[in-house]
Order: sequence, then structure tokens, then C-alpha cells
Amino acid sequence: MANTKPSKSTKVEGTGLWGKSSASCSRSASRSPNRRGGQRESEEEWQNWGKACTGKKAEAFHRNRERVAKELLSTEETYVSTLNVIVDKFQKPMYLSTEGRRKPILPMDEVRTLFSDIAVMRDLNQKILRDLKARVQEYTINTCIGDILLDFVPYLRMYRNYVEKTESEKVRTIIRRLDPHQKSTFKTFCDKTSAENKCLPLPALLITPVQRIPRYRLLIKQYIKHTHETHPDYKKLMLVLERIEETAEFVNQSLKLKAERTRIIEIMQLFRKDPEFVAPHRLYRFDGWMTKKLKNSDDRKYHFFLFNDMLAYAHGKKGGYILHRKIPINGAFEIRDITKGSNELHSFQIINSEKSIQVYCESKENKATWISALRAAKEEWAETKSTRSNRDGKRQRRQMAVPDVNKLKRCNRQCTASGKPCGATFGFFRKRRFCYTCGVVCCESCSPYRVYINPGDTVKQRVCTSCIIELLRIAENQLLYRPEDLPPTRTKEGLSPPRVVRAESTENAVEFS
Repeated sequence: MANTKPSKSTKVEGTGLWGKSSASCSRSASRSPNRRGGQRESEEEWQNWGKACTGKKAEAFHRNRERVAKELLSTEETYVSTLNVIVDKFQKPMYLSTEGRRKPILPMDEVRTLFSDIAVMRDLNQKILRDLKARVQEYTINTCIGDILLDFVPYLRMYRNYVEKTESEKVRTIIRRLDPHQKSTFKTFCDKTSAENKCLPLPALLITPVQRIPRYRLLIKQYIKHTHETHPDYKKLMLVLERIEETAEFVNQSLKLKAERTRIIEIMQLFRKDPEFVAPHRLYRFDGWMTKKLKNSDDRKYHFFLFNDMLAYAHGKKGGYILHRKIPINGAFEIRDITKGSNELHSFQIINSEKSIQVYCESKENKATWISALRAAKEEWAETKSTRSNRDGKRQRRQMAVPDVNKLKRCNRQCTASGKPCGATFGFFRKRRFCYTCGVVCCESCSPYRVYINPGDTVKQRVCTSCIIELLRIAENQLLYRPEDLPPTRTKEGLSPPRVVRAESTENAVEFS
């Protein structure tokens, strides 16, 4: 293939911008496969590039491309050096210790789990390093590196598998043995090896392949930025960037999850005793201070920790926190804002299946932040629950809400035609009740029904006049009450009894709309 020479306005003799000679550059470029693989770039591509690569602009493109190419080569050398330390100084000695030794550093299966395919990744990147070094050392304006990177693209899945295994519970369990308070042969070996080789600890080294993918994306973006669209290497670089961005997005999500799990470990270190926050599915979301209203003493300030499936709060000083309660985020979890009353400034209720509480924040902004975070956690739980139920083909079970019934002095059930609460005062002759479905604190008259919360339940629970209509969709509950026993429903014309058909048995039960 003949290479298109520059225009007469640009003189090229011997070495320089175009390299040793036009013919040698043409031969070097013609060996680069295009995105179909194995074929040479078309004559038209090189002709278009020959017309565009003249003048000062082409020289600026070339200088910047060469600078980024050398940076890519330099970082690749550092990366391969790190992989060599992992494989030669850590992995191989651990493998050898399992052969004919009574107490190996780690069992063979744990060594394989910990290091995964990192030796194969090391061999792959060594080949990429050799190819890059050969191109960059004789870098010219015609040099193409897209074919080298394109050969690397099929192996990106190996990196994704490595990230998934690194985030697995088995690997995290092994890494926890390196905690300062732990004593084991594995920890002693890792500390000694890191000191002798003057390298980072093993957990920091193992995360290096995960951090390399975002670095690839950044450097390739810079390289494309200084590559003219008519350059024969441009299309291959764009294809490489597309594939790497997909993997980088996956890696970034994994790093985010890792940071959230690391935060859980840091939170656990604040407690005097192990609060048992670690779980495979648990992720950190938010934390901060709020004041909890107490009935028999002064209000108390607690440090609340919000996770994707739980809200916990504790008191004390850092390093000596005492866990007070864990509140699960489930179907009964609900946030109710309190906007009226001078004594309820910046406060809201947390209704849940353990023990509902009322808290208040220091400012309006802090309150809004907490309410938003709590409701987002509930929505995340509901979405996850719905996905699992659809996948398993199971119907979701309703959760029972347990409010703190001692806080309110009046019935809060909105059952009148105007929509106002009942307002009945609790006392010796009027007990506090609550609905096990919505958690509202109400009187006996506003919660006269006892029904099954879920199909197949054997124990009846008290519900209010608003929740009974929804629960009558359950066949077993249709046998418990007559139509005249049900509460009126609010319509535009006023209050009227609902149209309900009572079933004589669960076989001919009617579905309510």
C-alpha cells in the first residue's frame, strides 16, 4: 500500500514528524488491522489523512498524541510492575505453602478465591506492554495503537469477573483477617512481604486492576481528543473506548458498593460491642444526629444510621456507642411529617413494625434531608421486594405497624365527613388502640375490626375503618363481617355504605374492586 505524502508546503526529509521515511511509515501503518481485523486500512483513509495532516495543526495533534501515548506506556509499566509483585511475592509463595506443609498460609481454595485470574491478567498486560513499547519508542504521526488496544477488548470480561469476585463475601471474609487486632499466619506473611518489598498492603494491591479500567478510559479519551477524524486509527479507538466505558461503568458501580460496605465497617468501630451491621446485601445510605422524644424523661439525642434495609440508632461517645434499637425497613415502615404545633418544630414520626418513634432535627434543612433519605430507602426496599416477588412468583405479605401509642393524647383517625380526625380524648375509660396495617393511633370506635392481615394467617389483628376495605380483598376476611358492619366510604355526594357481597365460604369469595 502506498502512503500519501504530505503536500509540497511541508518539507519532510530523513527523520522528523513523519519518522524515518514515508515508505517505512506506510509499512508500519499497513500492518495495523482495522476494526474488522486482519485487513489493511483502505487507500482512501490514508489519502484523506494525508490531506489533513499538514501544517501547524497537524504538528500540534502529533505532539499531544505522542505525550498521551507515552503516559499510557508509563502507567502500563507501573501497572504491570504491581501485578508482578502480587503474583511473584504473594500468590506464588501462598501456592507453594500448600504443598506438603502442615499449616499453609492459606488453604488452596482460599488462595484461588483471593487472587482469581490475576496471573492471567498479568500475562495479558505484559504482552500489551511489549507491543505498546515497540510502537511508542518509534512514534511518528502515522503510528496506530488502536489495533493493540482492540486486541485487548475481548479480555475486558476477565476484569469484570475479577471485580465480581473481589466484591464477594468469601474474599471480604479473607481480607478481614488482616485487621490489626487479628493474629494469623496469613497476616504475619502479608505484613512481612509488604515490608520487605516496600509495597502497599495486599488489599490495596488487589484493588489495582479495578482502578486500572477507569484510568484506561481517561487516557484513551485524551488520545482520541488529539486524533484527527481522518486518521486511520480514529475508528478503532472509538470502538475501544465504547467497550471500555461499558466495563468502566460496571467497575465504578462496584467501587461505589465497596465504599458503602467499607463505611459500614467504619461505623461498627464506633460501637463498644459488635452491632452486627455486616450483611451481604446491606449498604450504607446516610447518618446523623436527631433527638428522640421520650415520654417519662427528657428528650434524648441519638446518632441514627440509615442502611438500605434498616435504620439503627445509638447513644454515647465515638468508640463507645451503645446500640439502642434496629428498625427494619419493610412494608410497615412509613415517614409522617408533623407540620403543626410550636412544640413539634422540625419533627416527624417514623412508623415501623418494631416500635414507632417521633424525632426532631436541629433545622428545617436537616429535617428535609432526613425525610428524603428515609423515603428513598423505603422506595428502594419496595422496588427490590417487587423485583424478587415477580421473579419468584410470590405475593408480597403486608407488614404489621407498631406505633408508639403513648405519645398521642387524642384519636388521630380521620373518619368524619369533613376529613378531620376523630379527636376523642384517651383516658381511663377510653384506651389507646392502633391499626396494625397503617399504624395510626386511634380509639376503640375507629378500629373495631379484627381481620387477617395476610392470606393464610391464623391470628387476627386490629385494623382501622380505613384499612378494612382493602383487607376485605382477602377471602377469609369476607366471612367475618356483614355489609352493614363495614364503615361508610367518602364520596363526592357524601357518605354511603360500600357495595360489598358477603361470601358464605372461601371458595366463592368475592374479589373487591
